[in-house]
Amino acid sequence: MLNWRFAICMSAGMVVGIAGSAAATQITWYFSGELTQVDDLGGVPDDVVVGMPFSGSFTYEPPIPDSLPDNEFQAIYHVGAGALQVQIGNYQIISAEQSFMSVLSWPYNDRVRLVALDLDTPFGFATEWVLTFVDSESAILPNTDLPLMPPPLELLETRSMSGQGADFIILGIVQELVPEPMTMTLMLMGTSYLVVRRPRRQVVY
Repeated sequence: MLNWRFAICMSAGMVVGIAGSAAATQITWYFSGELTQVDDLGGVPDDVVVGMPFSGSFTYEPPIPDSLPDNEFQAIYHVGAGALQVQIGNYQIISAEQSFMSVLSWPYNDRVRLVALDLDTPFGFATEWVLTFVDSESAILPNTDLPLMPPPLELLETRSMSGQGADFIILGIVQELVPEPMTMTLMLMGTSYLVVRRPRRQVVY
């Protein structure tokens, strides 16, 4: 029987191979959650409060070159303007040119960060807006290749959103993280391949 953590990593690798052989296709991760901290330093409207729901997306188009090709444990993949979008009530945040995905695969933990730097928001200028996903058991990433699937929330110790600038600090917890339908189809294709290729013998672990 396949170890399910191993299957997640291997099927993600299959998705990379399948997507790499096809034409470039946009990948979108959708997320939602609620705010856990709102520090108003002069820019946050009164209707933005703790417990308020938020939602958003992160879109990118592989293949994307790694900006740190000589780094064994970390990769940076730069994406275009508008890659990160967040909706908090009636307020929308859209990333500017400085947007990227950071992938860290250590022996001690795996981390994926969706980052937007230097952007104008309804709450004032933001130095950064970041979604962070961390697994302390290093089970969500086989390596630092560009992931096409979001990490499973049940494996994450950290699943946070944070935005900050001179006039505000906003924090939240991500409660849902899902891929677009096409990405899920590719993932299922990879998993099906693993099932078909599974050796016909019993393995004792």
